[in-house]
Amino acid sequence: MADLEKARQKRGKTDDSFERLYTDKTDAYLIQLLDSADARERTVAAHLLGIRKNTLAVTVLMERLKKEPCLYARISVGDALAEIGEPAIGLLIDNLGRIGSNQHHRLPQKGFYKKSYPLPRDLAARILIRIGAAALPALEEVIQSGHRESALEALDGLGFISFYHQKNRSEPFIIRKWEEAATDELMQWKLVRCMMALPSRQLSEILQRVILTYDQAPLRWEAVRSLALSQTSIPADVVRYAHQDSHPEVRKMAGFFLKG
Repeated sequence: MADLEKARQKRGKTDDSFERLYTDKTDAYLIQLLDSADARERTVAAHLLGIRKNTLAVTVLMERLKKEPCLYARISVGDALAEIGEPAIGLLIDNLGRIGSNQHHRLPQKGFYKKSYPLPRDLAARILIRIGAAALPALEEVIQSGHRESALEALDGLGFISFYHQKNRSEPFIIRKWEEAATDELMQWKLVRCMMALPSRQLSEILQRVILTYDQAPLRWEAVRSLALSQTSIPADVVRYAHQDSHPEVRKMAGFFLKG
């Protein structure tokens, strides 16, 4: 057990007694501590700067997030940026799709069978969703005119925020991007997923068209799930078609989400 605790401390885990050693330190000192060789000090520094909502620390916290190798310290840095909130949005937007390699790079082989909105894989997007609805305008701008890699992750963030904050303001950006993404299957898949958060007649018609006419099975099963969770009216022929789809994963998704 002692060895396990030492391993956790090496990754930056702290306790209250360790943190109390730093609570009286200045913000300037804590910002310098973000580059400490001791991961526990990096964890504490980020935590305290987040509590203090120190906007001057945003740039240094962002740089630390991009290179932090230790789990607990990385979590603490992300927490700090989320706590600081709106002043961190710009740098988080600039780093969408640029931290780590866990993002989707190809269409999935299996469906997602929960009724929740999937948590973004991208680390910057995860922090933006914690900031909430205030991040929507910046995410919309990325989707409209940003680089493809950033737009893909922005869609995950926008969909998550829209779903849980019941914000429908972003529909025009989704429709416009859908019209532009005719040859980009991964972008289309992300857009179809995002549509579950924005219930409307026009988006429902797009999802129905995907189910009935699109070749890529991941797009069809994601459209089934999005259409069901958007809680819009679904024509009986679309429900029947989904249950009879040629791909087993689409039929399975229909069995989970559509009454046939």
